[in-house]
Amino acid sequence: MKTRRNVPTVLGLFLWPFLARIRQHISGLPACDTIEPMADFKPRPGTFRPYLEYVNREKPARPSPLTLLEILARQDRQSLPLFGLQRLSGMEPSPYGEALKSLRDADYIVIEGEAPEQLVYSTS
Repeated sequence: MKTRRNVPTVLGLFLWPFLARIRQHISGLPACDTIEPMADFKPRPGTFRPYLEYVNREKPARPSPLTLLEILARQDRQSLPLFGLQRLSGMEPSPYGEALKSLRDADYIVIEGEAPEQLVYSTS
């Protein structure tokens, strides 16, 4: 008659060599009372700042009305079609409309033409 071993026993037999090595490795480690507190931890100079710069570079800048003015200023005639300006700015329709309204109310831009072919001109 066969004897059935339960799963923990089989698993224990399989893992025994690995567990023995881990126990041997742990026994050579220093006791926990010799570990210095985290308050004494100091990172190497110059390791954290490059990481922060990299992380912040990955975040896209949130477009603003000033972004629209910068895009228009880079154009030869300082004008663009209405939807072309939105495409270049990467803004969603609602914030784009609000930005255009605020720039027009402050007399920074002029919008001329009929609905599909409207042009946005910079007044500066």
